Amino acid sequence: FDFSNSRVSDINPIVDFVNHSDEDLLFEWDFDNGIINNTDDSLSVKFYESGIYLVSLYVENEFGCFDNVSHDIEIFEDLRVFIPNAFSPNNDGLNDHFIVEASGFSQFDISIYNRWGDVIYSSYDIEKSWDGTNLSGDKMNSGTYIYQLSITDYNNKLSLYNGEINLIR
Repeated sequence: FDFSNSRVSDINPIVDFVNHSDEDLLFEWDFDNGIINNTDDSLSVKFYESGIYLVSLYVENEFGCFDNVSHDIEIFEDLRVFIPNAFSPNNDGLNDHFIVEASGFSQFDISIYNRWGDVIYSSYDIEKSWDGTNLSGDKMNSGTYIYQLSITDYNNKLSLYNGEINLIR
């Protein structure tokens, strides 16, 4: 059998499959995701979770002779990034930290600068958030700050993001 791609993003996780075995053979597709099909020679299958799926095609003739062919299909988690543009570190439990949310990445590096270009926060850990203080622990004033984010996805593609954060006290 043939398939359109062996590796696709979870943003559009659809793979086309074509059975090239003889018309007289019984067959059964197993897509390793709960879908089993024995009626369609060609079909498009959507995979709903990232991971590696062992897709198999079983064929059998009228004499009971059979064969099974399997191929791995990888659905990978694509890079997604959400960067808020404001936060309010006033300990009210709402938006008290500047937190970048991302998935589908292997490396993360963020720096935040004041209006004079001084680094006031830096981290390689997405789990760490900025609480509105500088590197010495002093509270920063309300205002606009600049961030630079570099993030590398699972395909080793580097993406750069630059923007403004509004700190509201």
